[in-house]
Formats: sequence, C-alpha cells, structure tokens
Amino acid sequence: MKTSRPKVVLVTNRYQKAIEVLKENDCEVVIWPMPDGVDEPALKVLQNAEAMIYGLRPLPKEVFERCPRLKCVSLFASGYDSVDLEAASQQGVYIANAIGANSDAVAEFTFGVILSLVRHITEACIHVRRGGWQKNGFVGIQLKGKALGVIGFGRIGKRVARLGKGFGMQVLGYDPFVTDDIFQQESVSGAGFDDILTKSDILTLHARLTESARHMIGKEELAMMKSSAYLINTGRGELVDEEALLDALDHERLAGAALDVFHQEPPKDSRIIEHPRILSTPHISGWNDISRYNIGKTAAEQVLIAIRGKRPTNAVNDPLKPRNKQT
Repeated sequence: MKTSRPKVVLVTNRYQKAIEVLKENDCEVVIWPMPDGVDEPALKVLQNAEAMIYGLRPLPKEVFERCPRLKCVSLFASGYDSVDLEAASQQGVYIANAIGANSDAVAEFTFGVILSLVRHITEACIHVRRGGWQKNGFVGIQLKGKALGVIGFGRIGKRVARLGKGFGMQVLGYDPFVTDDIFQQESVSGAGFDDILTKSDILTLHARLTESARHMIGKEELAMMKSSAYLINTGRGELVDEEALLDALDHERLAGAALDVFHQEPPKDSRIIEHPRILSTPHISGWNDISRYNIGKTAAEQVLIAIRGKRPTNAVNDPLKPRNKQT
C-alpha cells in the first residue's frame, strides 16, 4: 500500500530551489504565507505537516504542541533567536538553520553600505537626480589606513575582515567565543570590547543575538566611540539600542550609521528611516542571486534529512526523543 507523501509547509515561494528540491523528492509542498507569524489558520494547515520551512518571525511553542506530526522546522536564515528551542526540544522537533548559505552575500553587502555611507554615494545620487551638481557637500573619507572593527567573528565576520584588508584597512576583531589563534590565522588583531569601541573608525556588527548581546551597543558604548566613527548593523536589530543611536547622531557624537536590521521590521519609528545620518535598507543583506539559491537548497535538504529519520546536519537543538525516530 502506497504511503502518503510527506507534507512540507513553506512560508514563502521566493526560494524556488527549496520547492524544486522538495518536489523532486516526492514531497507535498504547501505555500502558506505568515506575514504576522503563526496564527490559527496556519496552525490548522500545519496539523498534518511533517516539516515546515520558516523565516525570522517569532515561532511560539504552540506550533510544536499542536502539530503532532511536525518533525522539523528548517529556517531560511542562520539566526534562530526567534524560536523557542526549549519547547521544540521537549516536543521532539528539530530546528535547523541555513548557516553559511548567505555569508558572502551579507559580507559583500556590508561593504557596499560602508562605501555608500562614508562616500555619501546615496545622497550624491539623489542630488544629481534632482538636478544638482555640487561636489563640496559630498566629501567622504578614505578607507585605506582606517580601523575596521568587526564584532562577531564567524563566517560573515571573517569574510568582512578579509574585504577590509583588501581595502588596506587595519582590522580589529572581537568575539568572546573565538580564540586568539583564529584571529592570528586571519591576520586580524584581536581586541577587547572596550578597545574595539574606542579604536574603530568603522564598527560593524555580526554577532549572534543572545540575551547578553541584546543592546550591546547602547548609550555607554556609543559614548566610547569616536565622534567621527560609523556604525554598521547587518546582524540583528536588537544588538543596537536605537534610541541611544538616534541621540548620539542628533548630538553629533557619531558620524553616521547604516542599518539593514531593526527592532521592528518594517520600522514604525520614522526617525530611524528618515534620519539624514542613517542609511536604512529593508533587511536585504543576505539576499542575492546565489544566496537565494543556497538558502533554498540548504533549507530543503535539512527537511529531507529529518523526515528520513536522521538528525539534520544544521540542527541547533538535540531533542531527547526526536519525533522523526518514533514509529
């Protein structure tokens, strides 16, 4: 007797490679957008699903408690701070991420916004489109010789550091989970947290969001930075105290900032997106042609491993009694 195909629910059809891989492996694919997170209609759709491919919205414990066939939630992202990992593990559900799938995309984007910010490229483009042709208002800084501080030295941080060295910058790195020999291998100067704040001309954030990292850049930290420095955040919005950042910029205690991530997305505070010293983008740092392919493929592969009864290679938790091993 033929068994039914495993049902996999995806929150978006933007990652066509994920859909392709799942269908090639005889999965039933259901696209169910969840713009506001998991609601009651979504829970009904998930009732008989064996896996789910999800984004960055909060994933409540009800998903694991009320969807008894769910074996795995695979994420279109490397971060998993929005998932209740304890609840998932208690219910036997694996959570897997797409770590590494968009590292190059984020790193390249980071340098794109650095260049745009310090050379006033966006403002100059708008100026010309409006009929202007003044140069004096767009005098930027040269990156060569400047100090680039990289907080968070994982895949993305390392790639950003290499790009910085390519521009002739002095690169400083901070990561409490990274040993000195890793910094040495990358020819990067390991620095303490206070040192990286005070010495960096450009400070870029690539740390994972944890409770201890929340608002790691706040009023006190911003006060330690050079008034000529720039802050870049393509990591997680909660790493930065946005009120403190606005205050520092308003009082010229910081030269500028580039934000691709925010506390609320989209931001409801118009001061953030309208501030003349902030370059704002809609969380697109990890989104290009190659990363979209890689993320989709990786997310789908994690699902296939789970529904075949094995631990996903990118699992970020280890349930004592995994549902995918229960008969």
